[in-house]
Amino acid sequence: MSSPDRRGQFSDPGSILSSTAEIRQIWQGLWTVLGGVGSFSRPELGQNRMAPRSFDTTFRGMTKRQLEDAAGADLRHHLGFLSVVLACFSMFAGKIYKFRGVQCIRSLNAVITAMVMLMMMILMIFTIITIIIGVAIGITIIIIIIIIINIIILTFGVNPPKEPEVSEQPELQRPWVLSNSEAIPSQRERFMGDIDRAFEVSVGKNSAPPHTQPVFYHTIGGVGHARQEHEGKLRVPTPRNLTPGPGHYFKDSDGCVSLFSDYMRLSKRAFSAAATGTSLPKSWYNIQADLPVPLPPPLHPGELRPCTPDDFAPLFPASLIEQEVSSERYLEIPAEVSEVLNLWRPTPLRRASRWEKLLGLPGNVKIFYKYEGGSPSGSHKTNTAVPQVYYNKLAGTKKITTETGAGQWGSALAWSGGQFDLPIEVYQVKVSYEQKPYRKAFIEACGAEIFPSPSTKTAVGSKALEEDPTCPGSLGIAISEAIEACVSSEDAKYALGSVLSHVLMHQTVIGQEAIEQLAGFGEYPDVVVGCTGGGSNFAGIAFPFLGEKLRSEAAKPEIRFLAVEPAACPSLTRGAYAYDFGDTAKLTPLLKAHTLGSSFMPPSVHSGGLRYHAMAPLISHLKELGTIEAQAVQQTAAFDAGSSFFRAEGILPAPEATHAIEGALQEAKAAAAAGKPRVILFNMCGHGHFDMFAWEKYAKGQIEDFVFPEEQLKEALKHVPGLNGVNFPQP
Repeated sequence: MSSPDRRGQFSDPGSILSSTAEIRQIWQGLWTVLGGVGSFSRPELGQNRMAPRSFDTTFRGMTKRQLEDAAGADLRHHLGFLSVVLACFSMFAGKIYKFRGVQCIRSLNAVITAMVMLMMMILMIFTIITIIIGVAIGITIIIIIIIIINIIILTFGVNPPKEPEVSEQPELQRPWVLSNSEAIPSQRERFMGDIDRAFEVSVGKNSAPPHTQPVFYHTIGGVGHARQEHEGKLRVPTPRNLTPGPGHYFKDSDGCVSLFSDYMRLSKRAFSAAATGTSLPKSWYNIQADLPVPLPPPLHPGELRPCTPDDFAPLFPASLIEQEVSSERYLEIPAEVSEVLNLWRPTPLRRASRWEKLLGLPGNVKIFYKYEGGSPSGSHKTNTAVPQVYYNKLAGTKKITTETGAGQWGSALAWSGGQFDLPIEVYQVKVSYEQKPYRKAFIEACGAEIFPSPSTKTAVGSKALEEDPTCPGSLGIAISEAIEACVSSEDAKYALGSVLSHVLMHQTVIGQEAIEQLAGFGEYPDVVVGCTGGGSNFAGIAFPFLGEKLRSEAAKPEIRFLAVEPAACPSLTRGAYAYDFGDTAKLTPLLKAHTLGSSFMPPSVHSGGLRYHAMAPLISHLKELGTIEAQAVQQTAAFDAGSSFFRAEGILPAPEATHAIEGALQEAKAAAAAGKPRVILFNMCGHGHFDMFAWEKYAKGQIEDFVFPEEQLKEALKHVPGLNGVNFPQP
């Protein structure tokens, strides 16, 4: 038996010779594991220090001690930094497992192989973990980028998606302007409840309701943005009769959608961020529903009894007669009419800040104006011309006859007739016909016919010319000619641009829009101003506000309404309130109104649209009830005010509109002198681009004032039926 020597190595000298093949295999396997494969297959690397030497030449004939020394030296020399590791494993194997001889080398080979496999497995696991972590990080980065993009989109003004309409969503009943001190408790409770409920749905129950937050308004068509720090007050434009447009929402000056937009969308009362800050009303407002005392009825001219709808049938289609006598508060605007009105409506409401500065007004005196000059005819008249032509077209009318003073109404009706392919025949007051030739050109360009009044086409006109060949004409004569032409033509009807109730009602789109637009500024007027001739322009701006006052819903119960008329034709300020004819030939029904007499011949002032002898019955009735005020101004003062407005605001007003400007100017100066804050709203009813003859006269200093003599006024009033002992039935 062999026994271990002092090193614990081979004890049998013959064992080295009997294990040559096995040792060769182990030696070559060791170098294969350590990376020496290439040197075995490439003889030219045999001399490389890392290449193994020939076993036959190196170990044959060695004793066991020599073999041991050679193997150890070779391993120490060639394995480098692995020698220590291999020695440790050798020691571990020898001492723990007590391997001997070739068994030690076999064990060492197995251990090294296991280590390599373990390292490969660890590397594979590490690679898989790295891939998983990388994918997770990539997904996380993508999610973060998407979140950031969404935050940017929501923050910087991209239109929010259109909410689906919810038919059961309750609509608020009016535009509230509430304060803690002014609001009726039940009103405030109902309104705030609506807001809080809608806000909880949109942004969560734990968020503060919008009436505790600043609300931002985008005032389009005006001058910039208006921000209201509510401080106990809430002004929210939410009328029952406006239709929101697509994508409507509020936003502040930085483009951020306000929290309040969620409520506005849910309640279907959001407003357009295009052109005006509001939408075209879906209904006309009929003030007769809110009158404390009913309007006196029109009377049959021959029988002196209240007129029935049949009495109006020769002049108007049935649908307009129904509107004239209706007591409904709101009458729906047909879709076909809205489609045409949307060409220029809503019209802008602006603050006249530059004019305020020019006038030297303090900051607490604010002037706003509603500009109606953007319509096809350049004035407010198109608001009623479109529906009148539409209803006549439905009724099968073949031609419409009408009168016009300054030409604004004739232009509006002529253009509207073209929209529905209905012929129009216009009789224009002669003095305006001669002063404003481009109105004639405009009317003819629309395909309508126009004649100066008085004319030889009618018996009424011929008679007037016989009495006075130089007669300048009047609206009374022009109305008579238009009515005569209507009743003498088959399938013809008559249309007029003022006076009657349905005409005034069509104009209320102006005031309804103004309520919403002023709310966008965070304001409500102290006084509403409009010029008056027949009354439609004043009614359009004033009646929606006046209706709120009559219903005790106005934000400022003390709100005032000022009708401004020319001193040369002062029906409201100097006329008698009595039944009178609406025309010179006495063909119309008798209307109870402020009148100067149907035979009144006004002087040839430049405000042709205000040269009418009587006022609209509705406005006269309200004047008698004390709900509106009236003021007469001279035309030089009116032109002065209009000129200063033009220099500051860049809009040349029509001569009629200068009267409203003068009224607003006097209100502003009075407030400044008294040191009182005041918000003034007036209707800028049309531009003066067709009135350059009048503005040329003004520039040359040729505008003259005229006060109608008292003697002539008394003479005209003698012919008023209601002042001459005629017994009229009591309403």
